[in-house]
Amino acid sequence: MPPVTACVRLNPSHSGEVVWGERIDPARLVVLNVPLPESEHRLQDIVLNDGAESGTRELNNTKAPVFHELAIWQRSKYSTFRVNIRTEDASAQDILMEFCRSRKLGLDDWSSIRILCAECSRGNPGSHDCKAIQEEGRRRFGLAAQTRKDAIAVLRDWKESGDDAEFSDLEVVLNATVH
Repeated sequence: MPPVTACVRLNPSHSGEVVWGERIDPARLVVLNVPLPESEHRLQDIVLNDGAESGTRELNNTKAPVFHELAIWQRSKYSTFRVNIRTEDASAQDILMEFCRSRKLGLDDWSSIRILCAECSRGNPGSHDCKAIQEEGRRRFGLAAQTRKDAIAVLRDWKESGDDAEFSDLEVVLNATVH
């Protein structure tokens, strides 16, 4: 994965999902996560950002600024798939991540997404009455691939690599051709 240099708040006027990215210049950022399909964004979309820092996020003890998205400058060729993955072995998920990386596919554990209230999301506020709602009991992943064939191939290869690897319910939730 390219180095994370900033974050961008997708659709800042309503849903406000914050994703990690790589700045390619002061006004553009490449999305490095597999965004939720509701955002209508994809892995490797290039988005225009406003350049005004609106909060921070931390990764590996390094703070990254958060910018607001203005528009999608260039859509990627990746579709977004949702898939259920089951494994008792934590290293099996790491193996799937490495399989995806080596094939230039994206994978994010959507069940680990932390929902923040608007006040928390827009900065580093002091104590307040946080209205965040956490979704519980679902284990789902976002997988980004250019074709369904690529998504199935990486999941089958991963499943064959270990006894404790299962996937189900692969479905496209945002097609690359939809604008």
